[in-house]
Amino acid sequence: MVVGRFQVVGNCCCTTASERMRGRGHFLLFLVMAVGIAICWFVFSYGAPVSLKLQSKQAKLMEPVRTDVLTVTPWLAPIVWEGTFDPQVIDEAFISQHLTIATTVFAVGKYTRFLRDFLESAEKHFMVGLDVHYYVFTDLPGDVPSNVTLGVGRLLSIVRVPKFDRWQEISLRRMEHIQTAIKDKIHREAHYIFCMDVDMRFHGRVGPEALGRLVAAIHPW
Repeated sequence: MVVGRFQVVGNCCCTTASERMRGRGHFLLFLVMAVGIAICWFVFSYGAPVSLKLQSKQAKLMEPVRTDVLTVTPWLAPIVWEGTFDPQVIDEAFISQHLTIATTVFAVGKYTRFLRDFLESAEKHFMVGLDVHYYVFTDLPGDVPSNVTLGVGRLLSIVRVPKFDRWQEISLRRMEHIQTAIKDKIHREAHYIFCMDVDMRFHGRVGPEALGRLVAAIHPW
C-alpha cells in the first residue's frame, strides 16, 4: 500500500530513495551555511583589525617625511630634499650596480680659477662611492690643477675648446661641445651625465638619490 510518500510494509514505515536524497541535500546546505557563517565571523573578528593595521601602515608610508617643503612637483616629479630619504639604503642600492657618472664642466678663460674648489668639494660630497669621470672643457689646459686628489674610481679628462671672445658665445656653444663629447666618447663610458657650472661649490651630500632620466637643481636664490 502506498500512503502519500511512505510505503507501509507490514508494521514498518520507511522513506523512499528520493526522500533520502532530499534529506542529504538539506544537510549539506545547512553545513555549507554554517561554515560560511563561521568564516564570516572569523574574518570580521580577526581579519578586520589586521587589515586596518596594514592600511594604517600604508597610510604612514604615504605621508610626506617633511611638511615644510614641497616633495613633489605639480607634474608629479619627486623633489629630493635632505631628510626625505635614507642615505644608507640609497647607497646600498646603487653602489653595488657599479655605475659611472660623467660630469661635464666648462672652465674657459678666467673661470679656470674656480676649478680647484669645484673639484675638491665634489670629491667630498658628489656621488661618493660611485665612479665619477670629470670632463673639464677649457681653452687653458695648463691652468687645470693637477694636484687635486681624486678618489678610487674617479677620473679627470681635459677637453680642449677654442677661446671665445664673448660670454654669450660660450653659453651658446657649450651644449654643442657637450653633445659632441657624448656622441664621441661619453655614451660608451657613463650611465648618467651631469652638466655643472664651474663656479659652484658642494656644501652637502649629492648622492645617487639624484639619479634619474632627467634631473635639475633648485637654486637657493
